[in-house]
Amino acid sequence: MRVAIIGQGYVGLTIAVGAAGAGHSVVGFDVNEQLVSALNTGTSHIEGISDASLAAFIASRAYKASTDASVING
Repeated sequence: MRVAIIGQGYVGLTIAVGAAGAGHSVVGFDVNEQLVSALNTGTSHIEGISDASLAAFIASRAYKASTDASVING
């Protein structure tokens, strides 16, 4: 299943990573370009989410972050 999570702060990123871990294809939308860029390089800003686990979800294409609102519908 494809899942879109709006907001990649403490709650949104945690839900996004949980959904990716459950086997869903997840896009995380956020308006903060610096945050999205960091997430897409595997850098987590959340204490409970390691850079390594985030990078693994990105590498497997289970997760990606975007500032483009059109990815929510797509």
